Amino acid sequence: MNSPTHEEKRKIFERHFLFGKLSAAEIDALISYARVERYRAGREIFAKGSPGQSLMAVLRGAVKISSLSDSGKEIVFRILNAGEIFGEIAVLDGGERSADATAMTDCELLVLARRDLLPVLENRADLLMILLKILCRSLRLTTEQVEDVTFRHLESRVAKALVHLAPRSSFTCPSESSAIWRAAAGKASTSTSRSGIGKA
Repeated sequence: MNSPTHEEKRKIFERHFLFGKLSAAEIDALISYARVERYRAGREIFAKGSPGQSLMAVLRGAVKISSLSDSGKEIVFRILNAGEIFGEIAVLDGGERSADATAMTDCELLVLARRDLLPVLENRADLLMILLKILCRSLRLTTEQVEDVTFRHLESRVAKALVHLAPRSSFTCPSESSAIWRAAAGKASTSTSRSGIGKA
């Protein structure tokens, strides 16, 4: 596996919603601090509850972000591919990792230590304001999810999730896409209702 070029590393930061707002000099400074780590498929990258001392970007491969219950049931939060960044939460607040990260395929990651990242963010008030907005949005979504689990039946939650996915569809016609997703949501609701799933 060939080592990633400086330009490949730079493009990952430039495409990121937050780090893309840094100047070229600031991005180059971060890249100079970063190191490359490689993981075989199936290997743990970090575990939930471990210290969050670094932010990671996927250069090659795919990474699964998940969590296990005490009974061994797994919930997968995200699948990350080349060009995506993860590990921001623990790096920013200095707390523990909020989920497990596992290499789904052979992976090559760009790793940036918290001690090298924070000085850059501390000098950019505009980036901190973006982070505050993101954290507020996450809190609102978490509250909404707790309400859905508490008050909604399963079929209602499935229908709502499908409708929310409609704007992300890759269809070329937005109105047609929305109609398709809403129809699917209706079918999901009818199907789960007939089977009796989710009834209180």
